[in-house]
Amino acid sequence: MAAMPKFTAQPLNRRVLESAGDLGVPRVQRPAPTKFEEFNLSQSNLSRSASRASLGSNASDSEGTRKGAFKARPFNN
Repeated sequence: MAAMPKFTAQPLNRRVLESAGDLGVPRVQRPAPTKFEEFNLSQSNLSRSASRASLGSNASDSEGTRKGAFKARPFNN
C-alpha cells in the first residue's frame, strides 16, 4: 500500500453544477410526491383467499403433475 501513489481528485468547476444543463450535469425537475390513497383491507378477506390458495396448491402437488415443473437433464459423467 505504501508503494501506491496517493489519489488526488481534480478540482471541481462550479460553473458545471450551476449551469442550466448546457455544461456537464443536466437539471432534472423532481417528480411530485406520491399521494396516499386509502385501501380496504380486512383480516377476513386475507384468511379466506389464503385458504383457497393453499387448497389449490395441495391438490396439484398430490397428483404429482404440476404445470411448468422443473425437470433437470441427466448429468453426463
